[in-house]
Amino acid sequence: MPTTRSGPRPGQGPVPASRLPAGTGFTLLEMLVVLVLAGALVALAFPNLKGLYGSVARNTERAHILDQLAALGRDAIAYRLAYFLPDPAREDNGLGAAWGAEFQPYPLDLPEGWRLRVDAPVHVRANGVCLGGAVTLLHDDVPPTRLTLEAPLCRVGAALGGDDAPAAEPNHADRPRPGFAAR
Repeated sequence: MPTTRSGPRPGQGPVPASRLPAGTGFTLLEMLVVLVLAGALVALAFPNLKGLYGSVARNTERAHILDQLAALGRDAIAYRLAYFLPDPAREDNGLGAAWGAEFQPYPLDLPEGWRLRVDAPVHVRANGVCLGGAVTLLHDDVPPTRLTLEAPLCRVGAALGGDDAPAAEPNHADRPRPGFAAR
């Protein structure tokens, strides 16, 4: 049985262009149209991708801050230190008049552009017990996020919304409890 070969036979060389079937390949105009359309799609998509990247970066930074807030009690136990969340906007730095020198400012690592406003003082004893409080995360590109830190473990509570949201219930953590001596 004879075998068939595709292409020219040995010694014949390439097939001349005049023998190619008509309509094979792309014209220069067709290639230019495709390139222009591809360029237009990239030009339309690029600003959205840039915004998406910024949004993902802000969400990652926000998650990092929330992880730090959730670790308040664990860090207090690990380092045997009593912490409070500092608030540079307040005259007493957020410590409260009833608390002594036992409490140290928590070394919160805020990414560039983020600020933390302490709405209700947040204190964590050296044994890891959190007395609760409320904070607001602020960033120029994101609506404010109001959070509660729930006693006794400083679990980050549900966001209560922006500045127009109702204030969290006062937890009176800035004054000593009856029967307990302030440390």
